[in-house]
Amino acid sequence: MLETMEGTLQHPKPAARKLASKLLVVQIVFLLVALGSIGLTLFVSWKLEGSAATINDAGSLRMRAWRLAYLASETETLRAAGGEDIARSIAAFDVVLGTLREGDPARPLSLPRSAAVEERFAAVDRDWTALSRTLQAVAAGGAAPRRADVEHFVDEVNALVATIENDIAATTAVLRNAQLALVALAIGGTVAIMYLSFLLVIRPLTRLHQGIERMAQGDLTARVPVETRDEFGELTAGFNDMAERLSGLYQTLESRVEEKTRRLAERNARLATLYDMAAFLNRGQPQGEMCEGFLERVAGAF
Repeated sequence: MLETMEGTLQHPKPAARKLASKLLVVQIVFLLVALGSIGLTLFVSWKLEGSAATINDAGSLRMRAWRLAYLASETETLRAAGGEDIARSIAAFDVVLGTLREGDPARPLSLPRSAAVEERFAAVDRDWTALSRTLQAVAAGGAAPRRADVEHFVDEVNALVATIENDIAATTAVLRNAQLALVALAIGGTVAIMYLSFLLVIRPLTRLHQGIERMAQGDLTARVPVETRDEFGELTAGFNDMAERLSGLYQTLESRVEEKTRRLAERNARLATLYDMAAFLNRGQPQGEMCEGFLERVAGAF
């Protein structure tokens, strides 16, 4: 019986990785989801940081445009010493516009990649091309740009900034939703892990413990339902098999004890008869009485 029980307990070894595999898969799934959510929030944060720098540079275009318009309007100062100033200002304007167009990962700075922003930026770039030509011609004696043209360009820059701000607001909403999703993930993950721990570990152990307590109290009919195919299922099946064997042994134990008792009583009776006969034969008595007494005892014994 001990060998059978040892074999039953050793049987789950090939399947011992099943429960560990379940727990490992659950942990990997939650880890991947958490890493994905964290990566999303980091990406959105980086995008917001780049968009904020973009607003600063795009907003500076308005001031630069008005400064260029002022330099162009001062025709006398411009032709005397301002030609170089307006050329440097145009070059600096082009640098800022090129940075907005290409982006700068070191700052970081990146123009939001949306159709509305790209359309507004294209309008600013187009208007600046026309305005810069007018400004470059001023140094050669050309007329300064009209105030209406400068105001139109500034309005285009304002529209670009407003579009970027709207994109930032939408991105901020995404970041807020991602953070709320992380909170929900943390709560849901904790609840799910607690439930899975109860379902995969605590409940099978509790049922096995209850079955052992019932057997300890003498209830050999105690059985535990096998619900899984992991090592707990194998252990439960082994427990049921052990309980079945113990129940069978207990049921035949009484009949075995009765049989042993009956045989022992018969042996004791035969020994008593033999002892009585030996004592009777050892007595000094006539042969006839000895024969009659011997026959009487033999007849009484059978």
